[in-house]
Amino acid sequence: SDTGFTMLVEGADSCRELGYMPLMAPYLAEKAKAMEEKDKEISRLKLSIEKSPAIPGCTIMVEGITDEEYLNKAFSIHSSRLFELVSKDKLRVFCSKENGGTKNLGNYVTAWHLSKVDGNLLVIVDNDIAGRDAENQIRQLGNPRIRTIRIPKAPWIERIYRKIVAQECFSAPIETLFSAEVWSALDTRNMLADRSTEELQKCFGHLIGRTKTLDAAIQENIAESDLIFVNKSPHPDKKTKIAKYVCGLAKDNPSVFDNFKELVCKIENCIK
Repeated sequence: SDTGFTMLVEGADSCRELGYMPLMAPYLAEKAKAMEEKDKEISRLKLSIEKSPAIPGCTIMVEGITDEEYLNKAFSIHSSRLFELVSKDKLRVFCSKENGGTKNLGNYVTAWHLSKVDGNLLVIVDNDIAGRDAENQIRQLGNPRIRTIRIPKAPWIERIYRKIVAQECFSAPIETLFSAEVWSALDTRNMLADRSTEELQKCFGHLIGRTKTLDAAIQENIAESDLIFVNKSPHPDKKTKIAKYVCGLAKDNPSVFDNFKELVCKIENCIK
């Protein structure tokens, strides 16, 4: 962006005046290259958006392809109105098929903001630090046609945060809304991965004393029924398999999506 480029130039001038340029040059060059690549990606996305078939209503943007599947399934269970809007192409749930994640979501929203497409954009972000940062960046665009919703905190996350007096230390993708029973079934099918020690340290590090280990702090503060959420997370390479399995469960047991009710309600309130 022009603002970012100006800041880089000003930074380079300051470094030159202070004699730091030889030390800072590699860093500034790397930053300039990253900004150039980001601008190219946004321009490409903008062109793609403007060439896409327009819809008269609203587009819901999500981070991942499986998020798209989960929302459509949740609509079919909890909101006949939203499900009908999707069926009639008056509402679209969309994810960039090339790569998901918060970074690409931000680029897409910026491209949509710069494009001349009609309609409104509703962006669904994860309820964690990355999602919060994305939400703040989107709000800074100041576009009244772009709104954000954070995925509600799962009941287990609420319980744990109250117990350990912490905020937003866990990564919280949409799969966190499923129950412990579903997670246990996923674990037996090797669809979950061990949560990283680094992430656990962020959550429980303040509870570790000179003689207390991380595992001991977790065991002392977390109910046995919640341990699977703390110790595991969805395997990043098996999210498609997870979505297929969970949506299959919901055919005979719609209660699998009970924790999606609040999210669907928030979306309904945004889409009149």
